[in-house]
Amino acid sequence: MNKLKFFIFLLGILIAIPSCKEDACESIICLNNSTCNEGTCECPTGYTGVDCGTVDHAKIQDLLNSGVTPKTLYDDGIMLEHLYGKIYNDGIIFYLNTTTGTGLLASIEDENLNGSWGCYDVDISNLNNVTDFPLASESETKDGAKIGDGQMNTNAILAECFEEEIAAKLCRNIGAEWFLPSRDELNSMYNNLHLNGHGNFANVSYWTSTEYDGFSAWFQNFNDGFQGLRIKVETNILIRAIKHF
Repeated sequence: MNKLKFFIFLLGILIAIPSCKEDACESIICLNNSTCNEGTCECPTGYTGVDCGTVDHAKIQDLLNSGVTPKTLYDDGIMLEHLYGKIYNDGIIFYLNTTTGTGLLASIEDENLNGSWGCYDVDISNLNNVTDFPLASESETKDGAKIGDGQMNTNAILAECFEEEIAAKLCRNIGAEWFLPSRDELNSMYNNLHLNGHGNFANVSYWTSTEYDGFSAWFQNFNDGFQGLRIKVETNILIRAIKHF
């Protein structure tokens, strides 16, 4: 083999050998849509670590803004206390069902200072009367008071109570998906948001959609967490709407 043929043969071998850059990334696994560059995973915003598999706690809000769901972040190791208080779908996260991925959002601000509960001396049909005080050590089990009951309560109230400027109507006026929280839903806002400095709540009373009877409904004081009864016509009680996600 003459020198020219040998040179061409050697050049062909060199061309066939993968580049160092390709070799460096061949065994690298990069997560969360990151890319490998010369053996190093280049992480997108919100992720960190050698393989970009760790959520950057400082970027949780950025990830939510980009469309990453609370359930995805929870499954990636973010604790609930780091999700609660963050903005998602135009509301403040305060409850997440970690099995289904559904949850609840509070509106960004209070709706009205002067809204009554409404329909005094009217026992709303299809709205269970909750007459027991909540037990601090147990989850609510009474229909009308539980997590998930606020929307049903609001629908029942508005089906029979047509007064203006009442709590349920002020919540629904924001949009069809918004409603007045049940007793346990409001308590979750108190525990998961207000006690941790989220939501800009006032240290006063807030209405729930949970009815006691035709004359009274349940409220919660955000100064000390106490849940009790107020006459439906009282207007010095704040209103905070919520919705599902």
